[in-house]
Amino acid sequence: MSERDDGGPAFPRPHGVVGELTPMDGMTLRDYFAAKALPWALARDYGNDWGERGVRHLPLAAKAAYKAADAMLLARKEGSHD
Repeated sequence: MSERDDGGPAFPRPHGVVGELTPMDGMTLRDYFAAKALPWALARDYGNDWGERGVRHLPLAAKAAYKAADAMLLARKEGSHD
């Protein structure tokens, strides 16, 4: 299984050697994009009133958010963000 491109750290900060990143750099860009896409994923199927039904389907919305994040990373890699 190939390792998924996570986009690297979302908010990188140099530690120790200038420019060297460590695992303590926080969330990945993929996680950041997914977090930003989650409200869209919830609203897409449940509007503003997702209540109990939405909570039961939250795992599906989370998967949709990560699919959106993967699409954003791909578009970024391909340079189609202009």
